[in-house]
Amino acid sequence: MKPRLMMISAIKARVNQNRSALTFIEILIAVIILAILAGAAMPNLRNTAANIQLDTSARSLQAFADYLRQRSIIDGKIVILNINGNDFSAKFRGENAGLKQYSAPGQIKTESDKAEVFFYPDGRIDAVEIILTAKNNYRRVLTTKGIYGALKLLPKEKE
Repeated sequence: MKPRLMMISAIKARVNQNRSALTFIEILIAVIILAILAGAAMPNLRNTAANIQLDTSARSLQAFADYLRQRSIIDGKIVILNINGNDFSAKFRGENAGLKQYSAPGQIKTESDKAEVFFYPDGRIDAVEIILTAKNNYRRVLTTKGIYGALKLLPKEKE
């Protein structure tokens, strides 16, 4: 009886030894499942990248406006912000030399209800609304309407 048990144990060990490696079909199925999952995740990754770029552009433009307001107060002069599509340039009123520039990335569309915004030495800013729109149709609005001396960044919204 003992030899028979030893033979069965040897056969089981041999079967388990051969089964420890994955077959080609099993690996192929795992790769196909991973490819399907990656394909499903790609649109979300693109939207996330577009939203990050939109938020970064909006915050950069807000910081740019804060800088212009501070420069106007410190120097006691009116600063003019010229808005031309995605390009923003600033200068002191009555001077030709440019003060500073900012350009939004090409993937961000910029609209404004004014071509020029004035920053006054007393801290006031002209009423303006600047809309930044990403390729995924999300947008951020920067506005001075209803606020004194700041450019407020409104929450993100779908167009």
